[in-house]
Amino acid sequence: SRGGTLQITKDSFLATSAGYLLKPLVHIPTNVTAFNISPDGKLSVQTSTNDQPLEIGQLELAHFANAGGLKAMNGGVYTQTDASGSAIYGKPGATGLGLINQGALENSNVSMVDEMVTLLVELKSGASVG
Repeated sequence: SRGGTLQITKDSFLATSAGYLLKPLVHIPTNVTAFNISPDGKLSVQTSTNDQPLEIGQLELAHFANAGGLKAMNGGVYTQTDASGSAIYGKPGATGLGLINQGALENSNVSMVDEMVTLLVELKSGASVG
């Protein structure tokens, strides 16, 4: 998933915003008062009965030999295809994998100003041709 938003299911498991359970499964205690995901994917919580962080899981990331071959599904979810190759899983920060930045939003890879200038240039050249 590219969305990055996680939720806790009615059964207390961590899932994507579309409801897909994370693998490996992560069970969230019911009395959680604070939740943290470290850059290397370690999940820790504080509970109402313990102020000390308790590690409850480890997130993994996946990469593909050809990420462009992934098939887009609904809600920012992708699935592997023959073109993408099989998922290669590992801990965040391992070779070929990025780190996790809890609470961050992905920036756009499109410059609105550049796109508007390109559009205006194309419109102007099209108008003079026609």
